[in-house]
Amino acid sequence: MIDKTSPDDITADMLHGFFAGWPEAPDTKTHWRILQDSWKAFIAYDET
Repeated sequence: MIDKTSPDDITADMLHGFFAGWPEAPDTKTHWRILQDSWKAFIAYDET
C-alpha cells in the first residue's frame, strides 16, 4: 500500500484500470486532472 496524502502524489499512470468495464470511461489523464481539480479525494492504490 502506498501512503499518499495529496492528489499531487498520484500520477496518471497509477490510475490505469480504475474504470475497468465502464462503457464510457475517461482516459487516465482526464481522471488524473479530475482528481487534481477536486476539493477532496479519497484514493486507495494497490501496487500489485
